[in-house]
Parts: sequence; C-alpha cells; structure tokens
Amino acid sequence: MCGILVYTHGFRDVASSLRPFIQRRGPDYYGVKNLDNLTAESSVLSLRSPITPQPMVSGNNILCYNGQLYNNSYMDTLKVMETLSTTDDSSSRAKAEAIENLFSFEGEFAFVYIENNIIYFARDQLGRRSLLYKQNEDGIIISSVGEPGFVECLAFGVFYTYDMCTNILETHSASKSVYPPVSTTLDLEPSSEPIYVDNVLNTLKEAVSRRLVLPAPNTDVAVLFSGGLDCTLLAALIDDLLPPTSRIYLLNVAFENRRTNTMYDTPDRILARRSYEELMNRRMKLDGNSESNQRFVLTEIDVPYEQACAAKDQVVQLMYPNASVMDLSIALAFYFAAMPQDSSENPRIIFSGLGADELYAGYSRHTSMRNSELAEELQLDFSRLPHRNLGRDDRVISDQARDVRYPFLDKDFVNLALETPLCLKSDGVDTKIALRKVALLMNLPLVSTEKKRAIQFGARSAKMDPGSGRLKGKDGLN
Repeated sequence: MCGILVYTHGFRDVASSLRPFIQRRGPDYYGVKNLDNLTAESSVLSLRSPITPQPMVSGNNILCYNGQLYNNSYMDTLKVMETLSTTDDSSSRAKAEAIENLFSFEGEFAFVYIENNIIYFARDQLGRRSLLYKQNEDGIIISSVGEPGFVECLAFGVFYTYDMCTNILETHSASKSVYPPVSTTLDLEPSSEPIYVDNVLNTLKEAVSRRLVLPAPNTDVAVLFSGGLDCTLLAALIDDLLPPTSRIYLLNVAFENRRTNTMYDTPDRILARRSYEELMNRRMKLDGNSESNQRFVLTEIDVPYEQACAAKDQVVQLMYPNASVMDLSIALAFYFAAMPQDSSENPRIIFSGLGADELYAGYSRHTSMRNSELAEELQLDFSRLPHRNLGRDDRVISDQARDVRYPFLDKDFVNLALETPLCLKSDGVDTKIALRKVALLMNLPLVSTEKKRAIQFGARSAKMDPGSGRLKGKDGLN
C-alpha cells in the first residue's frame, strides 16, 4: 500500500494540505521527485523486503504506483514500470496497448506514469485502489485522497492522459472488456449443482491463496469480521492456507449509540463471537489439537461516542467524494476497525469480503427480484462498486497504514460469479445460495444460515446522534 501525490506547481497549496494523508498511508518511506513544473511524491507501506523507493525513475520516466500484482513477479513496481516504458514506439496507440496489457494483470492497483511531458494515470479494472484528480487553469493534481473539487477516476479499463504543455486532459477506454455480463441463465441440471459449488469453492480458495503474498512465513493477517457468511468463509480459507505459526486477527467493531442508548453488545459483536467459536471448533476437528485455539484472535474494538464524533471530520474528508449519511456510517466502521490497537500485534494486511453481495445477490432487495430483473440489478450493483464502495474503503482503511485485499473481487472469481446461473444466487427467499453451500462444504453450518446485515446497523455506527432517527442513508451530510 502506497500513497500517490502528483501535481503541477499551481497546486502546491492543495498538495500541502493532502500530504499528511499521503504520508500516513505509507509510513516506511517517502520520496519526492521534482521536475520543472511538476512534483511527484510517494509514500510506501513495505509489505516485503527490500523496500522499493518511490517515485521510481527510469531514464526520463517517472512512476508512482500503489498496489499488489498477483500473477507476475513480486517486484510489482518494477514490473509496472517495465510494462509502461519498454517500447520503442512512443505513439499514443503503443502506450494504450501497454496500459491495456497492465489492465490484464490480476491485482489491486493505481498508478501515475510520466513520460515526454504526458501524464498517464488509472485505477485497475475494478478500481480497488483509490485515485482522484483535479484539473483547472493551474494545471492538474492527482492523488490517492482528495477534497472538494476532486473527481474520482473511473475504472473498467478507463485511463487518462494529461499533456503538461497544453493543459489538455483526455479520457480513454481500453478496447478489451475483461468481464462478461451477468448471466441471465435461470436454472441448471440438478446433477450440475455440486460441480458449480465445488468450482466456486476452489476458485475462491485460489483467490485467497494469491492474496497471501506475505513479508515472511510467520506473518499475521487480519479480516474485517462481522461474523457473517462472507468474512467467515474468508477466515476459514485463510486458516487452511496460512502457515501454522501465523495468527488470524478477526477485527470486529462496535459503537456506543446515544440515539438507541446502547453500548457494545451489538448484533455484529454477538454474531462475531458465535462465528469465532465455530471457526475454532472447525480447526480443532481438522487437526485434533486444542492449541488450535491460538490460531484466531477475536479483536473486539469498542468505539465510545465521543471518539467517533472526534474522528468524524477526518473520516468525511477521507471518504470524499462519497458524501452521504450511509457513506459516513460505513466509513466510520472501517476506519476504527483498521485502527491499530494497543497490542503490538497489528497486521498490515487486511482481508475484506466486499463483492460477495453484489455478485451473489446478497442484499434483501434481491429476494424480491426474479429472472431478468435480478440480472439487471446485479449488473448495476457490480458496475458501481468502484465509485460507491472501493475508493471510499481504500481511502479510509489505508489511512491506518493497512493494505486491504479483496478475494471476492479476484478476476477469476468475478468471471465465474458473473456467469453463475441465477438459481445459485437467489431463489426469492434465500440469498447467496452458492456461498451458503460452500460454507456447508467447509464445515461451517451455523454461518451458512446467516442473513445479510449491513455493517452500519450490525456495528451501530449508523444514526448515533439523538434525533437522527429520521435520516435516510442516501441523505447528504450537512
């Protein structure tokens, strides 16, 4: 995880206000490269040795890169630099082909690349890393975080070019589509269902395995843990794949809610304790060793009302351009879940279950939809992940110097999910049918029956203030 801040010198004052946010994203290294009318800055969160200093410079070319690649060499930044710069053809077509090649890599990333007075910048196909920009007569500024006036970069193969000589910004689309449309297939043969479910399990396991790129064999990791179906599946798969000397921290957050006059025994806290017990029991059954109870660490994070209020302004800036009541309640939950605790054990790598609901019809509204209507809704849910969820979550979690990874948004898993028949998503009563069947295969019978509960309600980060009960999630912030 790194921070990106690139700007022409008309935006020096704006860059100064954003720099502390960029620095917090990557506390292990901070680099600056100055050109005549451009400055490129990068912070680095080191997740493997040795640290790769950024911005990376190759000849006259400069790269600021934030992310992880999973199907190439582990020298991610070098691989990206080579992909973008190793061409004898400097035409715009050749550069577009190089960027399109980069989009084909499986990984979670954003980049800014400077060559011959042209700035190229983009997020990965699904926009799993944040990148925003602002352009006016003063030039341009591109950053991992923003403030009013900034625009979030589009995803799904969109990249941008900015000509420093003419102050012209252009938007481009890659010619190839990585993802198929949501399948409208309604049913499948009963004999085929076990094959589909096995395929879902194996593909998800491979997605988790790819993301267990760790600094050392005994590295601990964490999971954003409500106790629900998606995060518990991830915790179990990580348990199966992680070396036995590593621990898995289950991060569960609960808020003091003054409106409901409740403390920390929230719905998600109660569920997390039950799912934690199921995970420990599963591990003991698998290896017959009572010491398996040391594998999982349920980390109960209690947030007093005053502490939540004190963090509000910073969280509002981090989540921008997202600016609704619902965005704030979700962002507060993730902000405190990722916050380092008093313990010296604070894993830098956090796994998120985001994407499962959008791909496998996990929301209650999906149960009222059938056939083509459900397929259309799922297509909409999938298409708005980059600007509705992913940019916001990256900005909020990364402010705590954490690297968040999304196995449910792995390219292979997404392709499989989009092509899965609708009968394995929702039948009008249950949601995420395929994932519930996977949970049964993994000896998680209790969690396989859990219904979806949004984090802001499960952790009670929504409507905490007295008198806020009539607010709606889509309402804007005052």
